Amino acid sequence: MKRMLWWIAMGYLLLFFQLHAGSPRAMIIFDASGSMWGQVDGVSKIVIARHALRDLLQDWNPQIPIGLTVYGHRSKGDCSDIQTLIPISPLDRQRMMRTVDKIQPKGKTPIARSLRQVAERLRGSEDPATIILISDGKESCDADPCRVAKELKSMGINFVAHVIGFHVDRATDRQLACIAHSTGGEYFSARNAAALNKAIRQVAKKVTKVTVLPTRPKVIRKEPAKAKLVALYESDRGSSVKTVGVSGVHWWVRQDGKSIYADDDPLDHQPTVALHSGKATVNVSYPKSSHPQSYEKNVTIKPGENRIVFYLKDGKLRIEALNQGRRTKSSVYLYPIVNGEADEMSEMAWCITSPEKGCNYRLPIGEYLLKGSCNSRKLQGKVEVKEGEEQLVRLDCTPVKQ
Repeated sequence: MKRMLWWIAMGYLLLFFQLHAGSPRAMIIFDASGSMWGQVDGVSKIVIARHALRDLLQDWNPQIPIGLTVYGHRSKGDCSDIQTLIPISPLDRQRMMRTVDKIQPKGKTPIARSLRQVAERLRGSEDPATIILISDGKESCDADPCRVAKELKSMGINFVAHVIGFHVDRATDRQLACIAHSTGGEYFSARNAAALNKAIRQVAKKVTKVTVLPTRPKVIRKEPAKAKLVALYESDRGSSVKTVGVSGVHWWVRQDGKSIYADDDPLDHQPTVALHSGKATVNVSYPKSSHPQSYEKNVTIKPGENRIVFYLKDGKLRIEALNQGRRTKSSVYLYPIVNGEADEMSEMAWCITSPEKGCNYRLPIGEYLLKGSCNSRKLQGKVEVKEGEEQLVRLDCTPVKQ
């Protein structure tokens, strides 16, 4: 009997050490270089990366502390622009995503220096650590980040680096893969948003595998439900009139840790998504603007019909065409300015002014290129729509004297 009790005690002791010895931890190195404003399939890479990071955090084991380091987000041309925004600590999903949503890509790609800075901070502990590097380009500051990765490993720092190259060329693939393989990690090459999401999920599975005591799963009854997704302007808030909604938005819906819906169908401004009762996460973004907007809600879906509403910041623009101080006829086009350039493939509004009235628009905040024509004159200029404000723009259509 004593022998049996001894073996039971030893079994529990072994299980305790399996559970507590060498607690894992992780640090994300997030690329905020200027090239992240580039687009893949019409969507900015920074927007895609933010949503992929949400997938990573949704699948993350909360027992594993995680932090966030960002490079290139504060200034252009500065190879020292590396900042740990969130130190390694218990996961706070909302804080992490609020932090990432505020990041505005600007600068260079100092991969080697970022690895060195993070690894140096990890060496103070013997606990195993994982670096998750997400980059859309090759090193732009130092010669060989792979050599730095090998050097850091030779110093006895207990870490591996899993690396994701997002929409990079073959030469960059090789450089980033070398970093991963030199540290015992894996490399993933993601050419588009779907591939990035898949790579993120694979990385999460590799990092978050820890032994936990089994618990009896709680049985939750799931009933069929539908959610109508609606994006309106802030100026619609409180109105009893239902509109068709804002066009040009992107939707993402997650439930049970899976992506259920991701679309930006311009013909369906209020899509209806089939879900089940319970918790879900809904995100909407409006990317085609000098002031892109992105919002997220954790919602409780009830059985049957649900309506989930988001409000985008907007303003009003009133345009008149004048000929010697009197209203006149003109045609007016507005194009959004994205990343400093007018997107003339995405016409936001068009109308014709008349002697009786001008043009009135409600538009998302941001800068627009205005093009008009009247009395054989071509007019062009930049206007900015500001939150909650109404602006009057007058076009000078007085004929030019020959």
